[in-house]
Amino acid sequence: MMKLSKILVITAFLISVPFICSKWVLKDAFGPKSRTVEIKIDESITLKCIETYKADIHDVFYDVDFTLEDKTSRTLKLGSGIFEDEHWAKHINLHTIADWLVLPVNEFPYVKFLMTNKLSTIKKDTILSPHNLRHDSLWKAKYNDIPAWTYSGSSKIDSITNDRVYVNYEYRIGDYPPFKFYSQTIEYRLDTITANLTTARVFERHEKHNGS
Repeated sequence: MMKLSKILVITAFLISVPFICSKWVLKDAFGPKSRTVEIKIDESITLKCIETYKADIHDVFYDVDFTLEDKTSRTLKLGSGIFEDEHWAKHINLHTIADWLVLPVNEFPYVKFLMTNKLSTIKKDTILSPHNLRHDSLWKAKYNDIPAWTYSGSSKIDSITNDRVYVNYEYRIGDYPPFKFYSQTIEYRLDTITANLTTARVFERHEKHNGS
């Protein structure tokens, strides 16, 4: 009887070990897993970033919540972004424009601006898609066409100087072949009262052959 009990215990152990190991391997591969990343902006300001890693059979995602902490122990929640690059922290830059904290987040495929007013803590998030160029009066004055909805295109932050924000767009013209692909930079002005981005200048676009 004792031998049978030992056999049952050993059998149960041998069955459970692969199950436990496989569950651990799946969690390690697909998540979710969390960690804290701190980005020092200057001597008095630190960004505390809570990263949650997730994955499926096609892609990996890093969902990051951003919180500003300063030397007075004040905290401001700035918002969140989703990245596909595990080295996302290298590309994080916090800007101050008047009373606004501006954190551009290059989410794929579009840039998102997380904006928080330092005095009122009012928040404003803005995503810039090339599809919205069709509603831009300055852009429409130059071009008699619209970016195709069937092609996602992309936008990416180029630079921020004072209250001027420069964004690079890539988009496609044409719903049917032959397609034309373009890259283009738009200059925006940040309204320091409302945090709205207003088009200040539309640079010439450049055709990209074969979308490359």
